[in-house]
Amino acid sequence: MEVFKRPGSPSWYADLTHPVTGNRLRVSLKFTGSKVAAQKKARELEAELEREAKEADANGKKPITIKEALDRYIRSLTASGKTLAAREHAYRRDRLLGLAATAAGKFRLDPDRPLHGLTTADLADLALARAEEGRKPQTIKHEIGLLRTAARDAAEGGYRVPADIKWKVPKVGQKTRYLSPQEYETVVQYLDPDRPVGGRQLPSHQAEARGEVRDLVVALAYTGARWSEVAHLTWDRVDLRAGVIRLFAGKVQRERIVPIADPLGAVLRARFAGRRVGVNLVFPGPAGRPRSQPSGAIGEAMTAVGLNEPDTVAKYGRATIHSLRHTFASWLIQNGADLGEVADALGHASLNMTRRYAHLSKGATVAKLGGILNGIGTGTGGPEAGSADAGGRGMHSVGVAPEGADQGS
Repeated sequence: MEVFKRPGSPSWYADLTHPVTGNRLRVSLKFTGSKVAAQKKARELEAELEREAKEADANGKKPITIKEALDRYIRSLTASGKTLAAREHAYRRDRLLGLAATAAGKFRLDPDRPLHGLTTADLADLALARAEEGRKPQTIKHEIGLLRTAARDAAEGGYRVPADIKWKVPKVGQKTRYLSPQEYETVVQYLDPDRPVGGRQLPSHQAEARGEVRDLVVALAYTGARWSEVAHLTWDRVDLRAGVIRLFAGKVQRERIVPIADPLGAVLRARFAGRRVGVNLVFPGPAGRPRSQPSGAIGEAMTAVGLNEPDTVAKYGRATIHSLRHTFASWLIQNGADLGEVADALGHASLNMTRRYAHLSKGATVAKLGGILNGIGTGTGGPEAGSADAGGRGMHSVGVAPEGADQGS
């Protein structure tokens, strides 16, 4: 056992071997006094670990570190075939533990800290630090949720877990931002590879890159797909002759079928004609591999055309890649699809997830009820007439709604 200081840190650290697991531990003593006093605290820590080990043996449970618990859970996902979820959680693990360059921030959890020593205060510190770093509430929610799920997995495996911890996950009240048809068209036109910049045409490689981003926007908006679904979409799941795409959502382990609307069909046919030999991905990344991270160019285009002006964001929320999924749902709802049909088209596990779009159907519902009431006095009304009237008005209310988008079921 040794004590040492890390460069730039006033605190002492203990370098010791865990009495049960045999793992090497480097733990902060949170002490800045003399080295002799630090050695005494390190011996006290070692004695505490031995005492906890004996207690754990008596209870039949083994200690496990935070990193070991997270690794164990991620391995279980991989073993069960949930590779996309495992990859996403591995990214969050590295960010939590400061194991990668992506984990920029002041706060990190000690990877070698025993999981059962995690406290409610630690989670509060994590949430506060992440918020100060500018992380979104959804990001904080996912990080704390990963710790909670890993702890449950460890408990099922017979390991010690926090006894009285409160897994308080921040409430996320983000607005559901979707694009109007005009906003969508503005983004697509901005990403037109033939659009000149400064009066000049783009070089071929830049025009090609811009066209790639435009194709992704069209695919996301006309399928309602999550980014991972589009990034891993292969040609064997695209049936241009039948006009359908089979999307597989790793998040919910479910497949769904969406129709290929004309704008998307044009994009897919062009990409199929120009596909590279031996590459089965519809939207391949570098070296023909799946794109790992969402395209930042999509968000940049949305901001460039004015969709994220401060007053607009305050009213409707920020326009992001995920807004294209909401846009798909809004097109369906405003053109007569019911919530059940939209839930199927989006691949939602529960109808409750789809209810956020319920307010969009009010216009069509009012038109339908108006047709019924007007028909009562003339003797020509009824549910059939009202529905037809509502369907027609609903289509016109959207303006340039995507052709075929109301066939999402």
